[in-house]
Amino acid sequence: MSQFEKANASENFERSIEVVGSLAVQSYQRGYAVGLVTNGVVKEGSSFVSMGRSPQQLASILEILARLKMRTDANLKDILNRSLESPWYFSGVHFSYEHDEETMATANFFSHRRIPMIFVECVSQSQREKNGHRLGAKLYCLDEICIEEPLRP
Repeated sequence: MSQFEKANASENFERSIEVVGSLAVQSYQRGYAVGLVTNGVVKEGSSFVSMGRSPQQLASILEILARLKMRTDANLKDILNRSLESPWYFSGVHFSYEHDEETMATANFFSHRRIPMIFVECVSQSQREKNGHRLGAKLYCLDEICIEEPLRP
């Protein structure tokens, strides 16, 4: 979250929220257990939904996304250490503006636990190549996975 905040990247923040919500809906509809962890400030609510398939699961995730502010609440690795306990195997998707030391720490956190991760960044592919890719995981640009729908007359 801190990267969006520092870059004042509200448009990219909103686009990321939309993609996270869409990914949660599609995953849930396909029968997958879903959960959410954020290090952003959530107005009047929790920043964590544990993995599950309960009827309220998707609604809880979408509620957090609707209340999420573009401000950092805590270090993501600290939140993961406190709250991520899963009795089953899972994989995850990490969204950020671009990768930095906090993203690297998160990648290491999941790598040491042998949890497969995909990373999605908002910076362009050319900017990503200029900065270098050091995550050791699959990395995509948000524009590579977002499809803009044409306006209908």
